[in-house]
Amino acid sequence: MNAALEAPIWVLNGMLVLLYVAVDQWVFLVLAGLCAFILQRAPGEQRPRTIGALGLALAAGLLAPTPVPTFLLTIAGAAILMPHIEHYNRPAIQWQGVGAMGLYALIGLGVGLWRSLRLGEALASDPLMTQGSNYLNVIIGIALYIFPLGFLAWSAKSIWAHPPAPGSPDQIIRAVRTRGK
Repeated sequence: MNAALEAPIWVLNGMLVLLYVAVDQWVFLVLAGLCAFILQRAPGEQRPRTIGALGLALAAGLLAPTPVPTFLLTIAGAAILMPHIEHYNRPAIQWQGVGAMGLYALIGLGVGLWRSLRLGEALASDPLMTQGSNYLNVIIGIALYIFPLGFLAWSAKSIWAHPPAPGSPDQIIRAVRTRGK
């Protein structure tokens, strides 16, 4: 066949490969979009550390084992939603979400490293270390599920558990800045 006739077939095959990869990695693609939104909304003083935390989250979204990308997506959604609910300290509540994404990404990358190096199996091969290996695997399994749920619970507490201050947020901010004068 002529190369000019084969070119559209190769382009179509390349597009299909990209489509299949995108469908397979849809959680990562949505996570990347949410990270871009979070970074765009981050205050200037938080931006350098936000870039680092979101970079870790994207790396974990690609490399970490199964529950990590989904929970990172959940944490990112909460980090976007929380400042819309909070009325008094939006930068702090957003930073709480960014920090949680960075910490959970480190947990996910650590678990991925633990599994890829097969450290649990190496420890379990030694009869003296078998019980310690089982204990570490239990702690790792608990951390994978408890951290995101704890973050969501802590976020709900920090938004709804404190009583609202009297007056509007603008009145309170003015009163604090002017010291009541």
